[in-house]
Amino acid sequence: MDATNLAITLFLFSCAVPFAIEAIKMVGKLRLVLGGIATIFIAAGLLWSPIAAAFPKVAGLAANIVGNPFAWFLLFGILFMIAREWWSKRYSHALSVNINGLSAGSISDELKSSLRPKLEELHEKIAQVSEQAMRASSRAEAAEAYAARVDAKIDHETGRVAALELLLQESRSDIDSLTTRANGIDERFRLMTKRIRLDYIEEQITLFDPDLYHPDGAGIDQIKWSVWENKRRSWHNLLVGWSNMVGDTMPTARDVIEYTPPTLYYGDWSFKDTDFPNSDAIHKYKTYCLMRNNYLTLKSDVFNLMQAKTYG
Repeated sequence: MDATNLAITLFLFSCAVPFAIEAIKMVGKLRLVLGGIATIFIAAGLLWSPIAAAFPKVAGLAANIVGNPFAWFLLFGILFMIAREWWSKRYSHALSVNINGLSAGSISDELKSSLRPKLEELHEKIAQVSEQAMRASSRAEAAEAYAARVDAKIDHETGRVAALELLLQESRSDIDSLTTRANGIDERFRLMTKRIRLDYIEEQITLFDPDLYHPDGAGIDQIKWSVWENKRRSWHNLLVGWSNMVGDTMPTARDVIEYTPPTLYYGDWSFKDTDFPNSDAIHKYKTYCLMRNNYLTLKSDVFNLMQAKTYG
């Protein structure tokens, strides 16, 4: 075999290599197609001498292709790409195996040995936090129970306060009633005391009647008018005191007693004007009689009013 046919045979074998490699990667119909192409190139390489003798033109064309450097460059480029892919896959597989071995072996042990104290510390902290959480939960439950007891006590005390307020209101009502009764009793006692004092003053006023009052005019001509006038003044002072004392019961008592209109000085009297030394004595005696009569009438009215206030 000459050098040209040898070169063509090698070229055909080289062309079969890429298709054979790709056929191994593929599955199905594509694998059969690529495998068939690789088989054709291999068969052509093996049978190239008979083919070249039988087909001189094909042999000349193949010689031109093989003799072209670009054809070999293209062939070597394809083979280099296939080899590069194979190297990269093998290197990646080896690196993956090494990494897996390291991660499953020494790196895992180193990480575990370096992380074990931190993990233990983390576990301790987790345990402490869990214990603190349990304590906080217990405290919260205790606080809720205490709050419930406090609420119950507050409700109880609120009920007691309400009961005390009701009792206080009732006591206030009783106190008000007792105060009213006490005031009534005090008022009655005051009226009774006043009644006693009035009785005394009225008795003193009555004691002046024998010296000042002469019914039917008997003994008027024998009166010593200077003495009578002095006694009348004393009588009038007692009358003013009596009027002031009954002022809260009858404020107009003094005005009523001292009311002596001029028309009352005329008319029939039980005495003679000639029994008096002068007209001034007549006027004073008539004034005394009118005031005495007013006092006696008013005295009865005041007595009835005070009796009503004292005894109801």
